Amino acid sequence: MTTKLHPGMKEFNSIFKKCNHIYHEIALKLNLSDSGFDVLYALCSLGDGCLQRDICEFTLLSKQTIHSSVKKLVNEGYLSLDRVSPALQEICRRSAQTCRRDIYGLKSIFYRFKKRRSLR
Repeated sequence: MTTKLHPGMKEFNSIFKKCNHIYHEIALKLNLSDSGFDVLYALCSLGDGCLQRDICEFTLLSKQTIHSSVKKLVNEGYLSLDRVSPALQEICRRSAQTCRRDIYGLKSIFYRFKKRRSLR
């Protein structure tokens, strides 16, 4: 069985995979798991005082995964339960900027796709 994807979905999948690859490479260079990097990224984005459920909603990871990742990050000195270190905040900011252009491009793709579907 063959499935034909809409060109917009193919482009979306390509951008999504590229962003995931970038985040994975950053995590590897920092000796972090992907979920550990996701937690730090969420903390950088959400700011101080966020709760476990906020991180779950932001990352779409389970509570158990968040708990395990936070515990490991604390044990390895990447994170204290008070705040993320300034160096890691900067890394998260830079990695967010790397994909921001592509994410804005996705909005355009979805808008065009939605507009075409509504014309049918």
